[in-house]
Amino acid sequence: MWTLVIITLITTQPGSAGASARGGVATTTTFLEFNDQAKCAAAANALAVQSDTFPGGVTNVGATYRIIAKCVAR
Repeated sequence: MWTLVIITLITTQPGSAGASARGGVATTTTFLEFNDQAKCAAAANALAVQSDTFPGGVTNVGATYRIIAKCVAR
């Protein structure tokens, strides 16, 4: 069995739209199970991203996000 660990990190700059005066950080962690390494690796490659453009093409929001996706054997 293989477990895909997905960590999502969003950071905001101080004073940006929707952020506090000090900025902030938000994270989530998700786990998905796969029967083989190839399927896990394909999912990890499809999900992992680092960007300053949010889905839908939204830019200049004073925030960045990163999705880290790694497979581990169990």
